[in-house]
Amino acid sequence: MLKNFLFPLHPGIPDNMIMSMAEFIRFFEPKKVYLLLVVSGSSSRHIKWMDGIEQKMQEIGLPVERLLRYGHVPSQIVNAAKSNQSIICFLKKKKNPLKKALAGSVVSDVVRMSEEPVLIYKKNLPWQADQVLHSIMYATNFKYSTTTCIKYIQHKALKAKRLILLHVGKRAPDPTAEKKRLEAVHANLDRLVSDSRNGFEAIEKRAVVGIWVARKILSYARKNEVDLLVIGKIDAGGFFGRFTGGTTEAVYNRASCSVLIIPGGR
Repeated sequence: MLKNFLFPLHPGIPDNMIMSMAEFIRFFEPKKVYLLLVVSGSSSRHIKWMDGIEQKMQEIGLPVERLLRYGHVPSQIVNAAKSNQSIICFLKKKKNPLKKALAGSVVSDVVRMSEEPVLIYKKNLPWQADQVLHSIMYATNFKYSTTTCIKYIQHKALKAKRLILLHVGKRAPDPTAEKKRLEAVHANLDRLVSDSRNGFEAIEKRAVVGIWVARKILSYARKNEVDLLVIGKIDAGGFFGRFTGGTTEAVYNRASCSVLIIPGGR
């Protein structure tokens, strides 16, 4: 867990942004960092650029290995991450919403297909030994085991002053049912607090009522100046979901902070 990292490279990403994320990854003391380049046709110019990135990462002490693949980009990324048991690290760039809906998105396809966690890195995070994150927020719906997500949150590299545990739920149809729902929510939040105590100066519980889950998550992340948002993969399915996106896709596309997406953990 959090030992191997996969960087899908694209020449359109500035070197300084790649190295900013690489500096943050050093906190995890990775066993291996894989640089993946998926190419088509002539690739000599891209490989030369990849050489420079590899050298810069080696200079800061990262154990780098290069991977060169051909074919469908999302599939190659997912397969490489699975075979090397690696977290996939993306630098998220803005994209025209209509173009993304019609043509698809590499990041969206990878998040949907991947059985490995995906880190969407959006802004500079602490990379010096004496720095810590201001706050991490874990958004959960309690429908599945939270064990996996909590294990990631407790990793020693994710030092933070504050952990926010957020649940967004729909109000029950009558007062009696609503009272029972809230009791269950707070019991689950208390359990998460107990499981998450190590490594945080403060842990806050937030139970919010709302239908638009992604909107509430994004609002709380923004208001609380969250550095890293952790969420299980909760996506809308079917034809309609492909065009509207699920909760997870809405969150990582619109969040101003970095997002860690964990498959199978809620």
